Amino acid sequence: MTAISPAVRYVALTALRWFPVGLVIPVMVLLMQARGLDVASIGLLMAVYGIVTASLELPTGGLADVLSRRAVLAASSLVGAAGSLLLGLSTSYAGLAVAMVLLGAARALGSGPLEAWYVDAVRRDDAGANIGSGISRAQAAEAIGLGVGAIIGGVLPSVATALWPGLSTSASVIALSIPFLLSALMLMLHALAVMLLVDANSAADDASSEKRASVFGTVVIGVRLAGGHPGLRRLLTYAALLGVLLAGVELIAPGTFADLLGGESRGSAAYGLLVSAGFGASALSPSIARRFASVPSAAAALTVLAAAGVLAIGVPILGVAGGAYVLLYLLIGVTGPMLAELIHDRVRSSERSTMLSIESLVLQLGGAASAILVGGLVSRAGLLAGYATLAAVLVVAAVIVRRVPVEKTSAPSRSA
Repeated sequence: MTAISPAVRYVALTALRWFPVGLVIPVMVLLMQARGLDVASIGLLMAVYGIVTASLELPTGGLADVLSRRAVLAASSLVGAAGSLLLGLSTSYAGLAVAMVLLGAARALGSGPLEAWYVDAVRRDDAGANIGSGISRAQAAEAIGLGVGAIIGGVLPSVATALWPGLSTSASVIALSIPFLLSALMLMLHALAVMLLVDANSAADDASSEKRASVFGTVVIGVRLAGGHPGLRRLLTYAALLGVLLAGVELIAPGTFADLLGGESRGSAAYGLLVSAGFGASALSPSIARRFASVPSAAAALTVLAAAGVLAIGVPILGVAGGAYVLLYLLIGVTGPMLAELIHDRVRSSERSTMLSIESLVLQLGGAASAILVGGLVSRAGLLAGYATLAAVLVVAAVIVRRVPVEKTSAPSRSA
């Protein structure tokens, strides 16, 4: 295992983790509809997922920092496997709700430990080692895993129906269940891979570390650090605004392209292809990110360009809107590793997973606010008002990240 570099292990485990997620993306809503749920009921289940994830982000991040990142990662995959299996087989609303709780818990458990482990592994021998390239490659691996999984998950029900016609009438296992069953299997394989490839080289996994610290105490320290350190406070605010953007685009872009293509059915199919193109653009972002230094000014400039891209999605010309959509995800993909490195440079190993959980938490809170506020705005003032608002949010985000101090403070004091 030691012959394989931490970067290679990090990238491989990232791809393997997100492939099962991609498998179920195209069929999740369809499966719930096949179980007899309406859109409002499905929305409530999605809300359950979001609430559970947000509620557990901080405690699970602290758990990974205090106990073991390897164990928490493996637990994330096993809990996710249970949730995916239950979601694929349940015929009752209560069963589906429990499945969403499990998936939310799995998402919270896995939101930061792998990246934290990678950073510690790289910087164990060289405190100033560059981590941006590894994070960029992992981001590309995530996009590829999602994209490939989505393609396979989308065709599996048709293949299953052709091979086993009885699946279409089975009470528990239907054709749309197959991607969830495969996802559960892949997540169990990921848990095994984690135990084989993630070694004990971090403060959390080292037997000589201070394991007597409480999870609650670690979370409190992380929250105080996030609120008291000026650079981290600005970076986390940027992450929250990024959450507003992503959720807002995911909410209103499908309607935009449906209008451009003259119908929801045709628009939905085209939007699926466009999402795949967005994943592809994200996968290309590492080669572009390497051309930029991980400095606030570069992140700010790219964010302003992304704001222009958001406005262009609202242009009622299919080629312009589609190109702008893909460009937006490319630019966000390039800024992702920059943001990650700027955050990692300002925290210590003992608080790294907790800080990543805080980042994930504020990203989701921004998304939740966007779903309510941007959705209401668009219903009253139209799509262009929504895009203009999201572009303005990005401009504010650019101003905030530009003011992040350039100097590295990789070990801020606990009182900071």
